[in-house]
Amino acid sequence: MRGIVVNVQKGLYRVRNAGTQEEVDCTLRGKLFKQSRTTKTLVVVGDYVEFQPVVGGRGVITSVEKRKSKLVRKGAGPKGVHLEQIIAANIDQAILVFAVKNPEYNKNLIERYIVSAKHGGIEPIICFNKIDLIEKLEILEDIEEYQALGYKTLLTSTVTAEGIEELKALLKGKTSVFTGSSGVGKSSLVNVIFEEEKA
Repeated sequence: MRGIVVNVQKGLYRVRNAGTQEEVDCTLRGKLFKQSRTTKTLVVVGDYVEFQPVVGGRGVITSVEKRKSKLVRKGAGPKGVHLEQIIAANIDQAILVFAVKNPEYNKNLIERYIVSAKHGGIEPIICFNKIDLIEKLEILEDIEEYQALGYKTLLTSTVTAEGIEELKALLKGKTSVFTGSSGVGKSSLVNVIFEEEKA
């Protein structure tokens, strides 16, 4: 059976069946399990896998399909070597969330996130969040700079709901990941979008 990994926690992989949409907790089959002990990112959220049901309502992942894209974080390895840690796979676009205030964004960090997304074959979308905290003119120059480079930019606020409908339209029919530093409002944005979907 084919499915997509939707959650990974401590050796358990939640797989959504591509046919029935039912979710099953899976482990890795022998050879894959041995590989996973040396490669932390062997199976990640977004991976398409083949799995088989086993006793007790669980499943076993037997193979992992080739990834069309990946979101990577660089980590420190032995003797200063930089190791790749894959965060998610088969993503169409990355919503790069940056707060305009509390904490204010850093342009060097924005560039690092853009490079990481593009390196993995993912379209970066720059989302300036908490826009209700400042006057838009304060960041207009930066917005125009990124737009001139060909990047989609978005201004959002969960307080005033500015940009939320535009963000929802961008997400439609795409596999997306929200990424950004702590405190920039990623969870608030996701909660607003999905609460509205449920309503």
